[in-house]
Amino acid sequence: MTIQKSVMVVRQSAIAAAVALACSGAQAFEFDTGESDFKIRWDNTLKYSTIYRLENPDSAQLARYVGSPAGDGDRNFKRGIASNRVDLLSEFDVVHAGNKGLRISGTGWYDDVYHHGNDNTTGLSHNLSTGSNQFNSGTRKAVGNDAKLLDAFVFLKGDIGAMPSSVRVGRHAVIYGETLMSGANGIAAAQGPVDIVKAATVPGAQVKEFLLPTNQISATFQPTDKISLGGYYQFKWEKSSFFPAGSFLSPNDVVGPGAESFLDLFHPIPATGDLTPRKGGQWGTQLRYKPDWADLELGLYAANYHDKTPSAIYTNVGMGTPIPPGPVGPVSYTRVYHQDILTYGTSASTVLGSDNVSIEASMRENVPLTGGLCPTTSLTGCGYFVNTTHLLGGPVYDNRDHPLYAVGKTSHLTLVDIHIFQPNAIMKDGGSVAVQYDWHQVN
Repeated sequence: MTIQKSVMVVRQSAIAAAVALACSGAQAFEFDTGESDFKIRWDNTLKYSTIYRLENPDSAQLARYVGSPAGDGDRNFKRGIASNRVDLLSEFDVVHAGNKGLRISGTGWYDDVYHHGNDNTTGLSHNLSTGSNQFNSGTRKAVGNDAKLLDAFVFLKGDIGAMPSSVRVGRHAVIYGETLMSGANGIAAAQGPVDIVKAATVPGAQVKEFLLPTNQISATFQPTDKISLGGYYQFKWEKSSFFPAGSFLSPNDVVGPGAESFLDLFHPIPATGDLTPRKGGQWGTQLRYKPDWADLELGLYAANYHDKTPSAIYTNVGMGTPIPPGPVGPVSYTRVYHQDILTYGTSASTVLGSDNVSIEASMRENVPLTGGLCPTTSLTGCGYFVNTTHLLGGPVYDNRDHPLYAVGKTSHLTLVDIHIFQPNAIMKDGGSVAVQYDWHQVN
């Protein structure tokens, strides 16, 4: 049995029928410090983008959304401008002698579309705090105007005895393994929250582009020219960055900023927040080895992590909101993030002619087997589970030792091939094409 966990549903063709235009400009400042080995650099990139929806929502598709945890991302936008956005990326680097320094980066944005009403005149919406033809404050802030700190770390490189070493402390990203374009199937899935919007909407986006920085300490050591060791410990759990509920292309309205309710067939079921893991307990380690007997680089990995996307939705059942013919019904829902998933694996990479070829195999223990969240009109199945804790005498479920969902072991395999094209009549500067194959199953 194969599984794939995702909080997203398949986007319908009507939503995808849009065109996007973008332009950008960059400006770099390098400060004169008076010392050749002391450099301070400040880079700023300003980008403007717009999205125009080519078709109105399909009426048959809108009917399918009724009673499902999706639809606002389609209902809210008729034909016309769906995004009118300005982004600023700012990067500040201080480096001394090439072996120590700091890096701070952040991004901010403004989208005029989300500061006005929307086109949803159906009266159906997952909003509780405002009408269907308005974006709620959570969505408006997340997409309309916000800022985010990305990197914020110090680093040091040097020798411990005769062993080259390096350490980073602060907000940064660490990537192990050979996964290139989709980190969900590899060791990289353990290593940090993901920008799901970028991963889903930017063609060919690589793990290094959508894995978000998190607070941690990481280090590498090279005891010999053939062996390198690495490890990290994360100080805080952070969830992945989801589509804001009701934003254009949003495939699910029960997770992400602005997610206020589950609109079932009977009445809105309000969100009660998240059941999150503990802050600590996330770590990883790797060993890389280049043998003399072959042109190979081998790797061994182990990591413990907490889920960054919802493992399940608990539909909390209680008194006061009955569903005929019974006396009880759903009173709220909770997004659940599972705690303490162990993963370990191995990898190999080499060059074969004009191809860089790699393979990564791994296993996971105590992993949720929910298969992900998807549209449903039922209170059970498809990642949704009825939680009777609110009823008198009901059992208490959690995201650790007593989950409502099944947990178990899974196996994962990733194959990556990057073919390099030499300069030719069609590609003056050459080029490359990358292919990744992922396989996984429940053990």
